Amino acid sequence: MSGSSICFFLQATTWTIRVVAAELLEASAARWRGTGVSTAGRWTTWQRRRLAFWNLGGGWGFPPSPPVARSSVSAIDDGPYSGSKNHRQAAKPLGVYVSKKTRDGVTRGIIAVIILSTFSAFVVCSPGIIWLIVSKYRACVEELEHIPQAITSSPAKPPSTLVGAASMAIGASGTTYTGLAKNFTLSDIERATNWFDDAGVIGEGGCGVVYGGILDNRVAVAVKVLKRIDQHGEQEFLAEVEMLSCLHHRNQFKMIGICTEGNRHCLVYELVPNGSLEFHLHGVDKEIGSLDWGARIKIALSAARGLAYLHEDCSPRVIHRDFKSSNILLEHDFPPKVSDFGLARTEMDEGNKYVPTHIMGTFGYLALEYAMTGYLHVKSDVYSYGVVLLELLTGRKPVNLLQPPGQENLVARARPLLTDKEGLEIVIDPSIKSDISFNSISKVAAIVSMCDQPEASNRPFMGEVVQALRLIWNELDEISGRSSELA
Repeated sequence: MSGSSICFFLQATTWTIRVVAAELLEASAARWRGTGVSTAGRWTTWQRRRLAFWNLGGGWGFPPSPPVARSSVSAIDDGPYSGSKNHRQAAKPLGVYVSKKTRDGVTRGIIAVIILSTFSAFVVCSPGIIWLIVSKYRACVEELEHIPQAITSSPAKPPSTLVGAASMAIGASGTTYTGLAKNFTLSDIERATNWFDDAGVIGEGGCGVVYGGILDNRVAVAVKVLKRIDQHGEQEFLAEVEMLSCLHHRNQFKMIGICTEGNRHCLVYELVPNGSLEFHLHGVDKEIGSLDWGARIKIALSAARGLAYLHEDCSPRVIHRDFKSSNILLEHDFPPKVSDFGLARTEMDEGNKYVPTHIMGTFGYLALEYAMTGYLHVKSDVYSYGVVLLELLTGRKPVNLLQPPGQENLVARARPLLTDKEGLEIVIDPSIKSDISFNSISKVAAIVSMCDQPEASNRPFMGEVVQALRLIWNELDEISGRSSELA
């Protein structure tokens, strides 16, 4: 309903009030014609009522004036008239008497009409007013939705400005990227990967295949090629480009460039040569030479710092949503790099509110509240980190379908055993038993127990986890008599 329609309804309602009031005044005048009072008296009262109506906002739609006095009746300024009770003294009429019943009836009628008309006007106009308010609200919401969200770091840290969000557009014709990362041609990627030779595959996940390769400038890279070019795959591709374009931390995976030529969507990363944490804990490398306790604490602490950077140093906070051992890549001296940001989300809500999303991730690492409701929070990442830390402590996979029914999940099976020495002797990785003290083991077990609390509010923040692991790392340095640098 437009503004002109509302004005029309208001004018129509005002016209109705005036016409009805005029009809009531006409009816009152008709009653006066049947009384024995003088025309001058009727005229005086009529003028008073007319003046009163004008002061109330009238001025339009009045009934005609009372009939002109008949010749047999004296005017108000005529001479004295005779009567049986005034002893022939001059008498001029000062007004007309109207019975209280008649006067009250007319007044109540006018008030009732005004109230009814006002209510009718409100009922008629309220849908239009509500429609206007809702339209304005929707326009404001749509305007806010078109404003690109930027990720910036806190003032005390190096800036993390989102450079890819506003410069990446995915449409029917493909992806156009104009950010700071280098744009590679498809020919560049084909030469680097030896035309996508299967012998060069170094990894494969749900989103794509990763090839090892060498660029023309002799720089070793990892090239991730998107498996599917559908809406979901492109959303993950865009999310990873946005995140890696703005997140700069020594424990975060570094993106070198991007290729969106033809039907290929490729991400070019730095090559991390030592494989993933999963490979060292559960793969062939475990048989060759397992990670010692110092290396495990170093990996745990550095990975925790990378996750804390996402949660506490970025604004809005970033939730990784797929933190697991296969997404922690290791260099030769084991400093880790957190990778795979295809499922990452930003926590736009203030406070400790949850972000509703589709349930994505890896079974065994998902927090209970997220797996059951789909509501995501930074504490969901804390749970996933606790699972990885439990892997480092036990050397076991988070899910083992070969276990008896009800014991397939590592957290459910091991968490009750983390509170005493006998339980820890059962769950600890045998390859490191002789390498560590019980004091160090019990402290790490306590961190695992806190991170994997069923209730999200009882879990610590990653900054607190970093501080606790830092103390354990310092104790290891004191015991070994060396001063180690963390990457």
